Amino acid sequence: MSGEEPSPRAALSALSDLVVLAEPLLLRVWRSSRVTLGHLRVLRALRDQERSPGELAALVGVSAPSMARMLASLETRDLISRAIDLRDRRRIEVSLRPLGRELVASSHVWRESAFARAAQALDPDQRESFITAVSRFTELVRRESEGLDGSAAGGAESEMRAGER
Repeated sequence: MSGEEPSPRAALSALSDLVVLAEPLLLRVWRSSRVTLGHLRVLRALRDQERSPGELAALVGVSAPSMARMLASLETRDLISRAIDLRDRRRIEVSLRPLGRELVASSHVWRESAFARAAQALDPDQRESFITAVSRFTELVRRESEGLDGSAAGGAESEMRAGER
């Protein structure tokens, strides 16, 4: 490196490069299952247990209204079900339906990708630095996005959601 401090613009340029590489993969997921990456995150969060919409919103990192829209879309497609908790009738429980379980089991989009091979090629210190930096960046973007929609999704995922309407 040149010894100069990297600019925020350089960070955004690197992010843009990564998004350009990821978009075809995201579009492939969308075309094959008509499910966005956000929807897949919700389905994966339900893989092992039922959860409330609030828990799901926190896990996925979206606002309550965004989660409500996601759940309505998934429920319409018979991938999830929502039911009143019999122990606490004020609470709603969301669970996977058989079609949702099947979709989660069959979606390993990242596992066989160039992204997985690149992650494997990083040495452990590089992976740790990458995880730390991306996690911190994601946290900051979410914090900056709060109050807008609660989600920082854009690009292909926004385009895919528009196709649902």
